[in-house]
Amino acid sequence: MASPGCQKSGAPVAEPTGCFGARCVEEAEAALYYGDDAAAREPLALVCEKGDGFQCFRLAALYEEGRGGPVDLVKAAKAFEDACAADYSEGCERRYELAAKQEGDAEVELEFAIKACEGARRSGCTYAGDMMRDGRGVATDRGRAADLYEKGCGLGDVDGCVRAGDLLLDPALPWESQARGIAAYIGGCVGYNSYACVRVGVAMYEGTGMPPTRDRAAAQFKKACEMSDEDGCHLTKQLEEAGGKAVALELTSTASVVQSGDLIAHELACRSSARGEEALRKALAGLSAFKPALDACTKNGVAVKMEWRSEKGKISGVKIPEDKRLAGCVSAALRKARTPPILRCEGLILLGAPEEAAAAAAAIAEAKAAKAAAIKAAAAAKAKR
Repeated sequence: MASPGCQKSGAPVAEPTGCFGARCVEEAEAALYYGDDAAAREPLALVCEKGDGFQCFRLAALYEEGRGGPVDLVKAAKAFEDACAADYSEGCERRYELAAKQEGDAEVELEFAIKACEGARRSGCTYAGDMMRDGRGVATDRGRAADLYEKGCGLGDVDGCVRAGDLLLDPALPWESQARGIAAYIGGCVGYNSYACVRVGVAMYEGTGMPPTRDRAAAQFKKACEMSDEDGCHLTKQLEEAGGKAVALELTSTASVVQSGDLIAHELACRSSARGEEALRKALAGLSAFKPALDACTKNGVAVKMEWRSEKGKISGVKIPEDKRLAGCVSAALRKARTPPILRCEGLILLGAPEEAAAAAAAIAEAKAAKAAAIKAAAAAKAKR
C-alpha cells in the first residue's frame, strides 16, 4: 500500500510546461539568434514576470515593433514600465518616448522622463526639464527645470548644459543662480557647443556673475570661432578692432515667430547690440510700416527666406535667393525704411494674402520637420545594424 503523497511505482511523472529560470533566457536568445521572434515572446514574458528588467525591455521592443506578432503598444508600454520598475532605466526612457508618440499623455511622459533621469539617462533629464520649463503636463516651474537641466548636464548632455545656462544666467536672478548658469555654459562649451562658449565669453566680458575679464572673454570667442560659430568670429573681430576700448557686443537673437503690425516673420534671427525678442520686434517694425508696398510685390500669399542688412538705420543689401525679381521689388519698397542700427537679419517673411502666406510657411515647416525626422530615423536604423 502506497503511503500518502507518494506515487505508485511505474506511474508517469508529469513534465513541467514551458521554460523556467535561465532556461527561458537561453530559449529566447536562441530564438532571437535564428530570427524566430515569435518563439522569443513567451520565454521573455516569463522572465520579465520574475523581475528581469532587461528581458522586459527586449519584450517591449518586440511588441512595439511588431516582431514575432502584431504591434501591441499597450503591451509594449506595460513591458517598458516593468523594465523601468526593475531599475532598467532605458525602459523608463522608452516609455516616455512612447507616451509622446501615442500611448499615454503628458502626465505619463513627465513621470517616466523623471524616472529616466533618476536612472542616469541624461536625455530624460533634459526632456523632463523642457516639460517643466514649458508647463507641459505640469505647472511651469523654471527652478525645477533648471535643476533637471543641470543634472542632465552633469551626465554629459550638452543640450542640458545650454538650457540650464539660458535659464540661470539672467542678470535679474541672484548671483548664486548666475554662477550656476556660467558653470552650465562652461560644461556646454567643454562639450564643443559653440553657442555655450559665446555665452561664457559674454558673461566674462560684461561681468555677469563674475568680475569682467576681457582677455578670458576673447579666448572664449576665439574658441567659438574655431568651431565655425559666426557670432564667435564676429565678436573676436569686434574686440580686435576695438584695440582695448569698451564695445557693445553684437550678438544674434532668434525667435520662432515675431510679429510687428501686420508683418509676420518665422525663424527670425538678427545680430545687433540689442538682444531678445523686443529687439527683434523693433527690427521688424522698420519693415512693417511698408507692408502694403511689400504685399504688392507678389500676386499670391508667399513665405520667402529673406536677408537684409542695416547700416546706420538704413536698410540695404536685401537678398531673396530663390527669387531675384521679388528681391528687387522688396528692396525698392524698403528704400525709405528706417530701423535700429542692426547689422544683419534673416527670416521667413510672410507677404501677400495672409491665409496663403501662412499655409506656405506651414508647408515649409512641415517639410523641414519631415526631413529632420527622416534623418533621425536613418541614424537610428544605422545604429541598430
